[in-house]
Amino acid sequence: MKNGYKKFIRTVELLKKLMMHLTDYKKNWTNRIKMQETRISLMENFYVEVREKLRDHYERTTIQLNKLERFLWNLSKIEGQREALFDDNSLSLIRDKKKYQLMSKIKKGEDTNNVVHYRLSPPLAEKRVNQAKSRE
Repeated sequence: MKNGYKKFIRTVELLKKLMMHLTDYKKNWTNRIKMQETRISLMENFYVEVREKLRDHYERTTIQLNKLERFLWNLSKIEGQREALFDDNSLSLIRDKKKYQLMSKIKKGEDTNNVVHYRLSPPLAEKRVNQAKSRE
């Protein structure tokens, strides 16, 4: 009977150890799942936050560019009123049989082969700015 009792005790001890290992394994696995869920949640919130910041920055930049374009347009109209035909609706001008149009008014997919993008860097716009500066 002593041998049977010892085997029973060893079996009970083995079962206890096995249960401890299984409990630890379950805790580790549960912690891993929770960490993974937390990572996913953080990344989703991070992407939403970054997207919102980028959208806000884009909107502020667009507003600033529109102000600069309006300034350039009004300056060009004043300085070039005798040399070009200005169309306020399309924000375009025609000079020497060339059509110039502000970048913000050119639509995607539109045929722009015959249109010169009118912005601060082309020679015509620089001429208008320098012309206005020289009168100050």
